[in-house]
Amino acid sequence: MQLCATKASFAMMFACQRAWWRRSGAYLAVRPEVDTPYVFLTRRPPYRPLQPSGVSTIWRRLAKGAGVKGRHNMHAVRHRFAAQLARSGANMAYIQEALGHEDMATTRLYVRVSPDRLAELVEGVSLPD
Repeated sequence: MQLCATKASFAMMFACQRAWWRRSGAYLAVRPEVDTPYVFLTRRPPYRPLQPSGVSTIWRRLAKGAGVKGRHNMHAVRHRFAAQLARSGANMAYIQEALGHEDMATTRLYVRVSPDRLAELVEGVSLPD
């Protein structure tokens, strides 16, 4: 099942959200019954796959309505997604795949080293006497 009509890396960002919706049943309970492999559809018939611009518009409106400050574009979401994967201990190769990057150097731009986290890791290393 595809999430939206974009490249795979964009769709993978929403895999976690889709899993939550499936567990809660919130979205799929109101999703129109149409014969399409896409999960996210336009609100009105004819139901088409939701495009990135539509996702961005919805995202900005939700963030603004919730009083969230900061960047609200989908590129910022990709950065946060990559950072969260890294914080949860995901291997860089998995993060690279999830973002759809061919070059690991590009993925490294998304996952920055937190000085606090680096300090924690260094403090946890025991050196031989």
